[in-house]
Amino acid sequence: MRRGNAVRNIGKVGAVLLLVWGCFGPRPIHVALAPSDGMSRPPVFLLASDSDFSSPAQPTAITVRTCLGSDLPNKVVWFVSSYRPTPSKDPLPFLRQIEYGVLPNGWVERVPAEPLAPGCYDVVVWPTDRPGDLRFIVHGDGALETVDPLAEIT
Repeated sequence: MRRGNAVRNIGKVGAVLLLVWGCFGPRPIHVALAPSDGMSRPPVFLLASDSDFSSPAQPTAITVRTCLGSDLPNKVVWFVSSYRPTPSKDPLPFLRQIEYGVLPNGWVERVPAEPLAPGCYDVVVWPTDRPGDLRFIVHGDGALETVDPLAEIT
């Protein structure tokens, strides 16, 4: 009988720890495409640590790649990171947005930005864990459109 109580208590402690981790643990980064004025220009990605985009995010890397299964060649078209070759006491910067091809201050470009041809692209923004993602389409006229990442690529 005692063993059953111990197992139940361990289960309760585990549930409490998961609840605390969910409330105070790492949060995913939210990513959105900034509204466009209809002009052909590089996309601007809005970043936040909350779903209403009121708090900036603290990403460690950003990757933009062609969508798997699209007509474009499968490759990374831009990759930047906040990697520091030596430890730093300075915390990683918080960012509210990043423009495609524009390197944030103190970041390193791993894959230089390529011009975005019409087609489908995936963006992944990495914190220490729990990345945020976004899928967007560049249309022939340069207009940008956010699409559902689970939708079929046409």
